[in-house]
Amino acid sequence: MKYPAYMLDMPKIGPYSRCATLRKLDKRTKEARLLQAMRAELCTHVGGKPNIAQQILIDQAAQLRLRIALMEAEGTDPGEMSERRQVQFLAWTGALTRLLKDLGLQGVPEKPPSLSDVMRKPAPERSALA
Repeated sequence: MKYPAYMLDMPKIGPYSRCATLRKLDKRTKEARLLQAMRAELCTHVGGKPNIAQQILIDQAAQLRLRIALMEAEGTDPGEMSERRQVQFLAWTGALTRLLKDLGLQGVPEKPPSLSDVMRKPAPERSALA
């Protein structure tokens, strides 16, 4: 089978890929889409505008989630994972859990609609809000 030129230059992605390789992911790959979706969901979780510390935690959490997903895809049966890989898997999942706790498990509560938002709605909808 003949592959397109852009596919020949792409490195193989796995759980132990270097961070620089993960940063250069082609946006069309499922790995890149997972990273992008994870970052977007975590940004929304913290209120939409993360500060620099939250952005660093979000980037680390997204990379860890990708590595965990890649490891899960390689071997889902208990006998398929070596003891060393099981230890690495548990370490990564523990680190991800701690990062998510640092970001906050509850997330930012949604703001109630402002008075101007309520007044812009037609009268029948306003009475349903009361």
